[in-house]
Formats: sequence, structure tokens, C-alpha cells
Amino acid sequence: MSILLFFESLFKNFGVAIILLTLVVKTLLFPLAYKAAVSMRKLSLLQPKMLEVREKYKKDPQRMNVEMMSLYKTEKVNPVGGCLPMLVQMPVFFALYRVFFASIEMRHSPFIAWIQDLAHYDHFFVLPVAMTALMVYQQRITPMPDSGQDSEAMRIQKVMLKWMPPFFGAIMLFLPAGLTLYFLVNSALSIAQQLFINKKLDKILPRPASNSLQVVNGN
Repeated sequence: MSILLFFESLFKNFGVAIILLTLVVKTLLFPLAYKAAVSMRKLSLLQPKMLEVREKYKKDPQRMNVEMMSLYKTEKVNPVGGCLPMLVQMPVFFALYRVFFASIEMRHSPFIAWIQDLAHYDHFFVLPVAMTALMVYQQRITPMPDSGQDSEAMRIQKVMLKWMPPFFGAIMLFLPAGLTLYFLVNSALSIAQQLFINKKLDKILPRPASNSLQVVNGN
């Protein structure tokens, strides 16, 4: 809240303050996001070895899990590392949520044009719709953890991820415009960040040519 008020004191606009706060948060979390992306790329490159372990111990699930964890440890890969940046941002989300509903300073605070009250929802739904569109694109360019096995759990996870942007967008329709602005800017910055990280990883951890062919051929 103190950072938000500091930016507002400089620019006399809580909308601009929210944008700058989002930029600060994304900058601070960039090292963690980069580390998570590296982990996900390594996990993707480990698929052949993971498939070997699954095939070798398919009749012994307990031993399979032990060997899989050993493989993760040896290769220094965290299969849930991709979730860390999102989890770290949750306290910021709840703090902003509380600010917009409880802060007197935020009430009737204008941003631009049609948004004259950041503590109230966007009557034209421009922000939540734009946020949803950006989330869909962000999801397409963000590598997802792959266990190398097309299990029922993986299929359910893919379906959930597919419907998460419209579901989240529907929730944000009637939440404070300031909160939606935060997620909109966060998604835009995440896209720019992910494109940069993907380009960098293609140089230091390139995918095998065979993997690219398999993706193109749909095998």
C-alpha cells in the first residue's frame, strides 16, 4: 500500500500508480520467473529419460516414483517450479483486493476516459475482456510442464488451463477496475517477459531437432 501511495503522490493518478506497482512486482520476480522457465525447459528435454523410467518400472509404481524423483534431483529440475511465480504474486493480489474494498483513498479515484472509479467495476467491461485475451495469448506462449505421459490427469489439467482465462475473466467482470487493471498490465508484462525468456532459452537450451519435427508432424 505504501508503494502504491508513493506512486500516486508522484503522478496524482491511482491507475498510473497501479501500472508502476505491477512493473515493480514483475521486475522483482523476474529472476524467479526465469529460473522457473529454465526448469520447465529442462523438464521438457528430459522427456526421453522420463519415458525410459516409466517403461522400465511400469509394474512397480513406487519404484518408478523414487527413480523419477532421483532423476529430477540429478538433473536439478523442479517439476512444480513453474507455479512459483504465480504463488509469490498471490499476496500482492489479496493486498490489492483489500485496498480497493477498504481504502478510502481509492474510492471515486479516476483513471482514464470511461473509468472514473477504480474501486468500482468497469461498466463497459473493456479491461476484463482485454485481460482475458492477453491471458489466452500468454498461455499459448508459456511452456507447460510435460511428464511425457498422456495420462487422464494431464488431459484434465490441459482442459482446466484452457478454460481458466475465460473463467477468470468472468470473475473479474464485476470486481474493482483497479484490480482488473493490475491483472491486465501483469499479463501484458508477462507476455513480453515470456517472449524474451523463450528467445534466450532457445539459445542456451535449444530443443532437439527431432522434437521440433514431432511437434510439427503431430506425433
